[in-house]
Amino acid sequence: MGGQSQFSAVLDITPTSGRVRDVLYYARDHLRESLSVERLAEVACISPRQFSRTFFNATGMTPAKAIERLRLDVARPRIEETLEPLEQIARDVGFGSAEKMCRSCLNVFGRTSQELRRAARK
Repeated sequence: MGGQSQFSAVLDITPTSGRVRDVLYYARDHLRESLSVERLAEVACISPRQFSRTFFNATGMTPAKAIERLRLDVARPRIEETLEPLEQIARDVGFGSAEKMCRSCLNVFGRTSQELRRAARK
């Protein structure tokens, strides 16, 4: 499940800071884990407050929004191309539940995860 070919959401973010880029790579490899600002700041070796500012300045989005995009970037092909249970996909990519993943899909793609799956099957 690794590799930069699956990293398009992060590449779209295009961070200008090496620390932020390193954090995004770390996050991509640890999606199942809790990726709090505190944990990500630890990875960047700076304080949480400074990390939040640095991250936003480098990407134009909050760390939480970037993590959501990373998780969706990994989840979407599995939603559309497999018959895996949505609950399993959600757990595997760090959403915790299919309901949370569904809400994120709706917010970002304008469709629920179920709608994405149905549309891909047509």
